[in-house]
Amino acid sequence: MTLKRPKILITVPAFTVDDRPGPDYTGVRLSYVEAISRFGGLPIILPLMDDFDAIEQIVRDCDGVVFSGGEDIEPARYGEETQVGTEFCKKRDAVEFFVADLVEKLKLPC
Repeated sequence: MTLKRPKILITVPAFTVDDRPGPDYTGVRLSYVEAISRFGGLPIILPLMDDFDAIEQIVRDCDGVVFSGGEDIEPARYGEETQVGTEFCKKRDAVEFFVADLVEKLKLPC
């Protein structure tokens, strides 16, 4: 009998690959996926999306969460002004703070 592999959710950044305005891709370094798989997990990539009901359903179906690296958190979220050159993504912040709240509520490892 095969053991059930834990589903590990990976949050991802948004980014631009060419000269188009605004981020138009979402994804994560393969090293995240490979590490989770190598240690027996099933990597699940969470796309940046506005459907928080769907995000909640995905998180509830997972056994753990990895918050991948990327942009800074928007300084206004912790009462600071944005400095020149600070890169952040409001959509990613919204998704990751929502996921973090669920992780705490569900007591998932992260």
